[in-house]
Amino acid sequence: FRLLRAAEYASQNGFEALTTTLASSRWKSLEQVDEAGRWACARFPGLIWWGQNWRKGGLQERRSEIIREQNFYNQTYCGCEFSR
Repeated sequence: FRLLRAAEYASQNGFEALTTTLASSRWKSLEQVDEAGRWACARFPGLIWWGQNWRKGGLQERRSEIIREQNFYNQTYCGCEFSR
């Protein structure tokens, strides 16, 4: 539901692509995240899903570097009700 709302916002505000930080979490299924993102974007003509895999090719290290440099919050669990 949140990706659908994000896709709606992106479409209404002139964005061409959508992605999510869920795709970078090792606690989430990348296939499920991509499927949900593609499903949400398909409802808004002209909006594409950017399914970047941040877990391969050194991108996980780059992600960690950006988190440190920008002092971003980074939770170490998936965020679902069962992990709390």
